[in-house]
Amino acid sequence: MLDRELAAWALQALGREEVRLNYLLTTTVVEQRAMLLYPLYKAATRQASVRAELGKVITEEQAHRRDIEETCLRLLKEARVPDLSEPKAIEERLFGGLLSALERVGQ
Repeated sequence: MLDRELAAWALQALGREEVRLNYLLTTTVVEQRAMLLYPLYKAATRQASVRAELGKVITEEQAHRRDIEETCLRLLKEARVPDLSEPKAIEERLFGGLLSALERVGQ
C-alpha cells in the first residue's frame, strides 16, 4: 500500500513514472520509521542477545538509510521537489492506520 501511494504521489509530482525514485522513496520512509522503532524495541527487550543484535542492526541501517535518503533527495531536487515532507506525511497517515488497527485487535 505504501509503495503504491508513494508511486502515485511521485507520478503526480513529477508528471512521469520514475521506478527508481519510487523504490528510493519507499525505502527512505520505511528506513526512517525503522530507525524510530529499533531503539524503542531495543530498550523494551530484556534479552541481552536481542539488544546486542538490534544495536548492530541500528548501526548498519544508519549508513544505509543515509545513502538511500541522500540519493532520493537529490533526485527530488532535480525534479524541483524540495524535500520529503509529502512522502513522510503519506507514511505517517498509513502508519497511524496500522497502529489504530493494532489497537482495535488488542482490545
